[in-house]
Amino acid sequence: MHPIAEKIRNLGGELRPPASQHQIAAIESLLGISLPTSFRSFLLQHNGTSRETDAGIWNFWPCENFTSYAAYRGKTDFFPDTIDKRFIDNENLPMRLNGQSLILFADALIELPLYGMYLDPQSPFHGFVFDADHGYLSAESFDLWVKLFIKDGEHGLLIS
Repeated sequence: MHPIAEKIRNLGGELRPPASQHQIAAIESLLGISLPTSFRSFLLQHNGTSRETDAGIWNFWPCENFTSYAAYRGKTDFFPDTIDKRFIDNENLPMRLNGQSLILFADALIELPLYGMYLDPQSPFHGFVFDADHGYLSAESFDLWVKLFIKDGEHGLLIS
């Protein structure tokens, strides 16, 4: 079992059956992206959650529900919190990322974060996971995001 799946079960959530290769290929084609190997692996084991409880209020979306920040919010640009730029550039200038490249995959009821992975191989933020509602960087990769989620849940999903 994938470690994140065990965490979701421990929180009282229920998981959907695995996604098929066809389902994953269809969403990649629709969104014009390639999902990272670790994220594909998760989907091939568990295609999101099917139920949340008070203790397990995480909603991991099935791949057919993935969408871009641009489509979900109706905004072409995503403006991450500028403190996150320290990972790439020490200047403290506002930055703008393409909202079409921020692919949303999960949300939670505590503080209402909406999580997305930035997928643009030309960007230094490629593969980073953001809290798309607040602009915060959550992790530098899906693998790290999973480790933080397993360790601390919502309390471990913001890099400080």
